[in-house]
Amino acid sequence: MQAEFGVSFNYLRAWRGKEAALTSLRGDDAESYNVLPAWAEMVKRKNPASDIHIETDSGNCLQYFYMCLATSKHANLVYPDAVFGICVQHLTANLKTRYKDFKSPLNTYFDGRSYKVLASILQWMEPRPADQFDYAITNNAGQIWIVDISEETCTCRLFQVDQIHCPHAMAVCNHRRIDPYNYCSNYYTKDYLYACYSSVVHPIGSAEGWDVPKEVRSQIVNPPNTKRGPSRPRVCRILSQGEEHEPIRCGRCNGYEHNRQTCTNSVPLRVHPTTRSQQSFTTPSS
Repeated sequence: MQAEFGVSFNYLRAWRGKEAALTSLRGDDAESYNVLPAWAEMVKRKNPASDIHIETDSGNCLQYFYMCLATSKHANLVYPDAVFGICVQHLTANLKTRYKDFKSPLNTYFDGRSYKVLASILQWMEPRPADQFDYAITNNAGQIWIVDISEETCTCRLFQVDQIHCPHAMAVCNHRRIDPYNYCSNYYTKDYLYACYSSVVHPIGSAEGWDVPKEVRSQIVNPPNTKRGPSRPRVCRILSQGEEHEPIRCGRCNGYEHNRQTCTNSVPLRVHPTTRSQQSFTTPSS
């Protein structure tokens, strides 16, 4: 501000000016909570079959806000076998933390489909045909899996659960030289992806044009009852179990677990190119 406009003021005044500008542009945050009932009414009117629920406490302070648009329900029609449940990744991480010997893929014990994208697949495996469709897959560790390519099943259960070829089925496809995409569910195709997002979310327009009943406008929703902590709020979220922490790297010595300010490692001196060229042209005095 001082360099561009010639105005000098401290940080606190700059922060207050920014907050005043945002309030003038977007409105007061506390007042926006009272608009929630009217806003929810207009969303349900413009997008029928949408579910919105607002729950407040005895002091009319917001406790919960739930919204499920009709487009989200349309996705369930495209993927009828999809279910809502716990995040398998975090549940597996918790089980591995408590039970050190837990190694089984957890998603094979649930009925829900994951519809994940299959990454790098083919390990070193040796398919041995039992008949035209059944294959015994053996890896270099001596483990054995049975794949029935006609029924699209594998004893690891990933083939039938994820409805996309597992590494063992991929080994069979590679052995028989057949297209593995023929053994993927239609749910992975572009047509199903486009159908999932084909529904439209209708806009509700500006608040001046809303026609909302008086009983809806009379509802009072205050900001949540929250208490700010004594210190600065966290910038980085708390990592869950199983998530790896990215190590800090020093910009001075390129070491880890410390930064430039706390670095005590010895770093070799670097000669500036200009100084080096000047030294090369310096002639000894007679």
